[in-house]
Amino acid sequence: MIYGKTIYGNKVKIKKNTICYESEKGHKNFYYPSENKLIIKEEYYADVIPWISGGSRIALRIPKKILTPLNIGKNTKLNISPPPNTTIIVWVDKCLLN
Repeated sequence: MIYGKTIYGNKVKIKKNTICYESEKGHKNFYYPSENKLIIKEEYYADVIPWISGGSRIALRIPKKILTPLNIGKNTKLNISPPPNTTIIVWVDKCLLN
């Protein structure tokens, strides 16, 4: 099943109900994917963030208003609480973008 595809430049199409992961600060204050899962509630054309610290995941900029938590972690409330018109960085498995 294909969840997203690069369409042009640094944008990818992310399908509804794609699982993604919150960001957390790690070594040298870089951001890394956490184990806290979110679901993207609607189809969205996301900006790809060119970070290399995600291993098998790629960083995307997504509006908070289209995210729903699947499990609650220490940053979940901060990351998805209002204002909803802001964006956060989430991580999606690279294999879902082929």
